[in-house]
Amino acid sequence: MIAVLALAVVGGVVFWFVTRSETLQDLQSVTLSTQDGVQLAALYYAGSEDRGIVLAHGYGETRKTTEAFALQLQEQGYSVVALDLRGHGESARGAATSSAGEWQNLPMDIEAGRQLLLSQSSSMTVYAIGGDIGANAVIQHAVDYDGITAVVTLSPQPNNRGLDVTAAFQRYSGPLFVVDASVDPDDDRFHGQGIEPIVVEPAGDLYFLSPSTEKKYLAVNDGGHGWALVNNNTDVAQRIIDFLGAQP
Repeated sequence: MIAVLALAVVGGVVFWFVTRSETLQDLQSVTLSTQDGVQLAALYYAGSEDRGIVLAHGYGETRKTTEAFALQLQEQGYSVVALDLRGHGESARGAATSSAGEWQNLPMDIEAGRQLLLSQSSSMTVYAIGGDIGANAVIQHAVDYDGITAVVTLSPQPNNRGLDVTAAFQRYSGPLFVVDASVDPDDDRFHGQGIEPIVVEPAGDLYFLSPSTEKKYLAVNDGGHGWALVNNNTDVAQRIIDFLGAQP
């Protein structure tokens, strides 16, 4: 199959995109340009429905971290954009003068991915999933931009390398799924919610900050941090798919 590459400008974001393919397993490399001019490498997985997902990896990782789950989502009909966040993998660094400033601009990377999905279908429903600093990026994006239907955060931290999302969790009222290692057995807030508490993790505090009436928290006894929680646990992956499937 021959892929057709085109240039588009949507909402001030310039990017190359690949036209939708009828082949479910089609996988295309694309280059996106963010609103602040950073060139991002990404993989586009063409889905069969008007439902798309932006995936954001963790600090020190690349889009390869999200590959297995991206393919699983594609099999469910989702179109997926798996990003190399700025300064990672094949993507360029930004022009921020400080490290903190660089990571505070990560929501622009998520927006570039969202715009790519919308270029395939203007009626696309878009979700976002991020791990570690990518989790911070997707929740901050959700309050900075319109158009994300639901957010899944894997091991978000209150402040990850200067990207402080405490206020973002306080503001975000949409569907939210927080996944992390298990929580403090002495934290009374979790009692009666079906969450098995084992160890302390900051994501639990962020979960309770959100005013969302459609939020879930999943505590994982083992499996690590960020995307490892999905890649090492088939049950976690399925629960995320179920959560997304229950959204409009």
